[in-house]
Formats: sequence, C-alpha cells, structure tokens
Amino acid sequence: MPATTTRKRARKAPPPIDPALRGWVFDVIQQEPLSQNVKMWAEVEMFYMSIAPRFSNMQFGIGVDPGQRHMGLAVLAQDQAVAWQITWKDMPGRAFRASIIMHTIRYLIGKVRREAVRYDGLIEDAAGNARFGQAQLAEARTAAMIAVQESPLIRKLEVMPPMTWRKQLFGHGHIRAEEVWKDKLPGDAATAVALALLAAKLA
Repeated sequence: MPATTTRKRARKAPPPIDPALRGWVFDVIQQEPLSQNVKMWAEVEMFYMSIAPRFSNMQFGIGVDPGQRHMGLAVLAQDQAVAWQITWKDMPGRAFRASIIMHTIRYLIGKVRREAVRYDGLIEDAAGNARFGQAQLAEARTAAMIAVQESPLIRKLEVMPPMTWRKQLFGHGHIRAEEVWKDKLPGDAATAVALALLAAKLA
C-alpha cells in the first residue's frame, strides 16, 4: 500500500497594513502626577496620538489589553487618543492586586474622560491556544472588566479573542498591533489602542 503524504496548507499572507493607520502622529507625554496609590504599585507611561483623518469619525472607544505584569489601556475620542503602558509592581496577594488594577483603570480613564459622552469598550480575551498563567491573567481581565463596566461612561463592553478582533480591524488574525505601530508604542499600549479603535468602529 503506497505511503500517503499530507500537505500542509500554505498560510495566506497577511494583507498590507493600511498606511493610514501607520500615519498616526505619536507623542510621549510628560508623565502627569499620579495618585500615591497608583504610583506605589504601578509604573505608567502615557502616550498621545493624533489620529489620521480617515479614522477621526470613529467616535469614542476604550480598549484594554489585560495582563498580570503588563497591561495596556487606551481611550479614543474622535481625533485623538491617549494610551498607557502599565507595569505592575509586586503586590501582597492576588485579591489586593485585583483591587489595584480596578482602581488604576478607573483613575486613568477619569483623567481624560469627556462628560456627556458614552464610550464603547473592548477587552482582549484569552487566546484559544493559551496554556500557562491563565488563572492569574483571568483575574486581571475580570478586574479590568469590572472597572470598565462600572464606569458611568460605558455604553457597551465586549470581550473578544485576539485572532477575532485582529481580523476585524486589520483584515488578518496574525497582524499584531505592535507591528502596526512599531517603534512608536509599547506592545500592550498598542494593543489597547487597536481595541479602542475597533470598539469605536463597531459602535
């Protein structure tokens, strides 16, 4: 009986990234004073973006890339966006960590919010093939979900796996946000910006 051979299907090459996305203007903002509670437990970098005109009618969105050590948060408001790259310090216990994550997200969103405006939010879910550290990551994600959902600014909040939201925004599930804004934004902040953009786009 002749041996059978299986051919691997060639992965379809990702489409070129929209130049308008890469054309955003980025500035690192001088770090604003943080509350003592945030400064004690987190290191925060803040970034400001002027959005390309093609995307300036996307309205308002909030994006969160949750993480037990690093987290990204972004708030999109029509022609501009603010993003934060957050690095959590060591904390005494998981419940305390969750409370600090919730406090920090509420605090940062509150610094840039616009009154009488409602935002749509999007939080990255676990990847389908994720295996390690998922319990702690789930705790960070849940804390982020509660913090955003309880905000009076939120109209709708969704949680979406990485491959799903990347395909909807970039046209291919294997394109990562840090590739789009390479050398301009840290990875978690870039992901949060992309999530905020898609949340606003789907509104």
